[in-house]
Amino acid sequence: MIRNIRFLFMLYAGFLVGSCGSYYKHVPYFKDLPAQIVVNQDIENNSPLIIQPNDILEVKVSSLSPETYKAFNPPSTIISINTSPTEIPPAEGFLVNQQGEVQIPLIGSIILSGLTTIQAINLLTLKLAPHLKNPVVNVRVLNFTISVFGDVRRPGIYTVNNERFTVIEAIVRAGDLNPGAMRKNILLVREIAAKRQFIRLDISSQSIFKSPYLYLKNNDMIYIEPGNIREKRDQILSNTNVATAIVTFVLLLLKFK
Repeated sequence: MIRNIRFLFMLYAGFLVGSCGSYYKHVPYFKDLPAQIVVNQDIENNSPLIIQPNDILEVKVSSLSPETYKAFNPPSTIISINTSPTEIPPAEGFLVNQQGEVQIPLIGSIILSGLTTIQAINLLTLKLAPHLKNPVVNVRVLNFTISVFGDVRRPGIYTVNNERFTVIEAIVRAGDLNPGAMRKNILLVREIAAKRQFIRLDISSQSIFKSPYLYLKNNDMIYIEPGNIREKRDQILSNTNVATAIVTFVLLLLKFK
């Protein structure tokens, strides 16, 4: 009898371990990183943010000509990272039109589309130099937003205050993936120069850090596809309950035999 009980217990434990193992092997990120050692990796895929049509730019200028201060430095609207999509107020700044042009005080129309913010700063500084004494220019994209939806905890549209923003950070901002989400087939939708790209990403592997699409662009959309892990988990729980009932029934039979 004791031998039979031990056999049933070992069989039951093996069932649980196997079931849990098959579930949790799908959940972790970066599974192919070696454990307990430091891995050094050069960052070669960081691509700067490019100004595009319909962007709203914050252009701040300081100089020794204080009479021009208000023209370049209107009150800014500060948007919290926790602001819900329905509460985001319109950004105040300089609109980049469909031709890539921006109307700048003292300069007039100037093409900034296709430039990085550093390149825009250098160009505006050069153009303002004849009008202002020692101008210092700062340019920032105010409407840098990304959308995260699908199988995440907090889907939504998120405003980004930093030009360097990754897919991983976007997922963290959205509250992380749900346990059943597909980690090997994340869809990034990107619109650049009147073209739309559909890119598949795998965040279960550390190779995501080498991807040219790790760093996000303005208006990027990230779709997290629901997987079948949740169904597997529910089936495991159901099978566990059945196995528990069977073991209990057999033990009762052995007890009263």
